[in-house]
Amino acid sequence: MDQAARFRHVAEVLRTAQRMAIEVENAPDKRKRLRRFSTQEVAALLGVTPRQLRQASGLKPAGKGIAPRARMDFAEIMAARAALYQSTGQLSFLPRRDAAKGEELAAIAFTNFKGGSAKTTSSVHFAQYMALAGYRILLIDLDSQGSTTAQFGMDPAEEVGLGNSFAGWVARQHVPLSAKALCQPTYWPNIDLVPAGAALSEAEEMLARRAASGEAKETLYFEELSAFLAEVASDYDVAVIDTRPDVNMLMTTALHAATGIVVPSRATMTDRHRRGVLRPPRRLHHRLPGGLRPRAEAGLQPHPGDRL
Repeated sequence: MDQAARFRHVAEVLRTAQRMAIEVENAPDKRKRLRRFSTQEVAALLGVTPRQLRQASGLKPAGKGIAPRARMDFAEIMAARAALYQSTGQLSFLPRRDAAKGEELAAIAFTNFKGGSAKTTSSVHFAQYMALAGYRILLIDLDSQGSTTAQFGMDPAEEVGLGNSFAGWVARQHVPLSAKALCQPTYWPNIDLVPAGAALSEAEEMLARRAASGEAKETLYFEELSAFLAEVASDYDVAVIDTRPDVNMLMTTALHAATGIVVPSRATMTDRHRRGVLRPPRRLHHRLPGGLRPRAEAGLQPHPGDRL
């Protein structure tokens, strides 16, 4: 067996292992499912009492021999949010960006030129946190390894190609494609995903050729993600972008499109020894559609690292 054949064999073994891991984790129907939430969890999430939640959701009251309904799915939580918003008018129950007031789509890029910094984990958890808060989320995977895509139950090697990844948007001059067609629903009703796979290498090559040619085009190579987001912005409040841990053309498009950048970093022993020198920023928040506020202003206990 020559070296190329050995590499192909190793790649096939790794693909098979990844596919089996996804199937085992998502058994029996091989797709992830979002768990149901208790009424106590939902009440705490929405900042209301369980009684107010039951009234808004039309659930049976507790007591007098009538057992309360124990669990709610995500669609029911969103229905409760809508009912509470209609009865109170408080935007916190159903946060939506108001384009008429000039609120633009927030595009948050998670990036670090070093691998193993929990970048993908942070971007996925942030997207899910914002979805629980009621926002409409678009999660864009720009890493050809497809870790974010795999975390949502898709097999990057088998289910992602040129036609259903960001590579398809870059190649749209050759193969016409709608931006909204790339935004695929996930098991989270409030999160759509633009998946990633090996096809993103083609997008890298196409963008590199355009950058090297210097040809003037309607959309410059580094504006491709901005143009994509402009096409789908009306359907979302926040876009979360996961990138590769190196300098590349897709990274350039992500940084150009981003309205905020998060650089996950793990503390080392050196950082701990220098803790007397380093100081946290005065405000640890980013302005998002719907007016997310600092913890103290939102009535929550300040984080130990916050200086307000």
